[in-house]
Amino acid sequence: MVELTSRLRQRLDSDFGAAAPDLAAELERLPESINSGQDPERIQASVVLGARGSVREFAAMVELARVDWRDLLVCGGLENADYVAVMRRQLG
Repeated sequence: MVELTSRLRQRLDSDFGAAAPDLAAELERLPESINSGQDPERIQASVVLGARGSVREFAAMVELARVDWRDLLVCGGLENADYVAVMRRQLG
């Protein structure tokens, strides 16, 4: 299990409200289940950013992560080498 960073937890709360605790638990399990070798926060943030506040899209992003985590990074806007700066802008 990979715990969420505080900035990602805040974004999850902001985007998903009451659903955030359940979604957080799913996100914390995700990086280990896909074994991408990527920064776990990058994977988790890609799900949240790609979902754009929709629980339905969140589920689709989790499934995409399991199928092809590289496509997930694209959907979340974190596919390029500047992903650290993008996460800083998006998550604080």
